[in-house]
Amino acid sequence: MSGYQKLGTYTGNGSAGQAITTGFKPDFVLIKSTVGADNWRLYDTIRGITGGGYLEPNRTDGDDTSNAPNLTMTSTGFTITSGGVSAGNNVNGNLYIYWAMAKNVASNTTLANSFKAVTYTGNSSGGNHQSQSITGFGFKPDLIWIKERSGTGNHYLQDTLRGLRSQISSNLTAAETTYSSNITSYDTDGVTLGTATDTNNNGSNYIAWAWKAGNTWQSNVDGTIPSTVNTNTANGFSIVKYVGDGNSARTVGHGLTAKCDLVIIKGLDSADKWIVQLPQLGDNARMVLEGTAAKTDDSTTAQAGNTTVFGIGSDNSVNKSGDDFIAYCFHSVSGYSKIGSYTGNGSSNSITTGFQPDFVLIKNTGRSGTTWNIQDSVRGTTKYLMAQSSDSESTDSGINLTFTSTGFTLNNSYQGWNENGDSYIYMAIKMN
Repeated sequence: MSGYQKLGTYTGNGSAGQAITTGFKPDFVLIKSTVGADNWRLYDTIRGITGGGYLEPNRTDGDDTSNAPNLTMTSTGFTITSGGVSAGNNVNGNLYIYWAMAKNVASNTTLANSFKAVTYTGNSSGGNHQSQSITGFGFKPDLIWIKERSGTGNHYLQDTLRGLRSQISSNLTAAETTYSSNITSYDTDGVTLGTATDTNNNGSNYIAWAWKAGNTWQSNVDGTIPSTVNTNTANGFSIVKYVGDGNSARTVGHGLTAKCDLVIIKGLDSADKWIVQLPQLGDNARMVLEGTAAKTDDSTTAQAGNTTVFGIGSDNSVNKSGDDFIAYCFHSVSGYSKIGSYTGNGSSNSITTGFQPDFVLIKNTGRSGTTWNIQDSVRGTTKYLMAQSSDSESTDSGINLTFTSTGFTLNNSYQGWNENGDSYIYMAIKMN
């Protein structure tokens, strides 16, 4: 893959300073002479290429630093230094084979066209099995969240890192399921739906919320558990996939350039709870997405993170050994998104985000039995759905908010939004 890995050859010239061009800066290089009995040599940036020397994969020895460094990584490849000339990397006339890889692939990191909410009506039922394209997003989605509005039905989340047909539901603890006829392609302006009635039932009304990440995958070794990420550093959103190891005090690279304000984690191979990490409320603060419980502090599911990683413990819901996990990571971006908290006052309550939102997700953090409420400007602010429930869309003129030029205003008292003295967490996003 261009910009990520290259398998190539070069001929040694016996001189220090021979530059090998890969077209990108490698983080891993494996080299072997095709003639003679020289050992394999392996270099990587995680051990520190300037002092860690090399490993020889065909031997049990540790780092060989006697001739370190034998090469240096450059922005366009690697250069053989004096220690690699006489043997191993650059013997005059010897043909060498190498495999070079970068830990990251260049991604699409633009803020424009990052989030969109689109409504549509299904067209597939009974003998009328049809697919349809849902357009109007303005970008190719990397995460799409679909919910039927007019009837009871599960929430369905799919993303490009897990690929087509693999879905999870925010209202269920179930493991990832595979359906061949829900979303069948991610398109330049939306998605194509298959014939499944889950997301395309004839005559049913739906809402689709979509986010743009980086439109590509990257390897990430920033954490103690390696990950694969699809990252957009401009809009503060990344999709992260990793394999649990069952150990405590672990970290996972998220690929962003700021500490996460919200991390949503779900195991894909086993039935278990969704974990919502709330770093703004403490290193160990978390809630469950498929339930209505209040915030708890639990170091087995949430631990300290930073600008490169989020933290997890050993709980099976975030780190079951051998299981695959997906994490959706967010941080606030000025003028586009805001993840914050507020205290209810039981009357008109204005929350400042610094922009006019089009989507809000709100949860009472201190009171059990309260719901995850989702409202958006496309459906209207008297209509709400609940992330933890399969219930159809509710309309209640007495439970509403108003989007303003600087945030949103909660217009009355309600435990799920604005109970006097209660604490709340929210994520607000602008369609751009």
